[in-house]
Amino acid sequence: EKLLYYNAPFPVAKVHADLEPYFDTVAISLEGMGEYAGEIGINGINKATGMERYLKAAGIAREDSIAVGDGPNDLQMMEYAGIGIAMGNAREEVKERADMVTSSIDDDGIYRAFETLGLLA
Repeated sequence: EKLLYYNAPFPVAKVHADLEPYFDTVAISLEGMGEYAGEIGINGINKATGMERYLKAAGIAREDSIAVGDGPNDLQMMEYAGIGIAMGNAREEVKERADMVTSSIDDDGIYRAFETLGLLA
C-alpha cells in the first residue's frame, strides 16, 4: 500500500524530513514529475521486501534474481536482487547504483539486458 502525490506545495525533501520517522518516502519515478511529486509508503514494506517474500516462497536464491528499474522507488529492489539493471531512461542516481545499464524502455531495454545476460535462446 502506498500513497502517490503530485503537484505538492512543497518539495519531496520536505515530505521526507517530516514523515521519515513514520513512513518510507521516495521521489516519484514518473518522468517529468519533478521534485513536487512522490510516494509515501509503510516503513519496511517496499519492492525489495516483496521480492524477498516471493523468492523465499518460490525457493529461488537471491543471487539468481534480477530486478529492472528506472526510478528511486526501484533502488531497494535493485540492490536486493542478484543483478540490478537500470533502464536507459532511468534517473542518474538509479544508473549509478545499478549493476548494469541497458537501453531505454522504448529501445527494448529489458530484451537487450536479458540478451546481454545470455537469458534468451
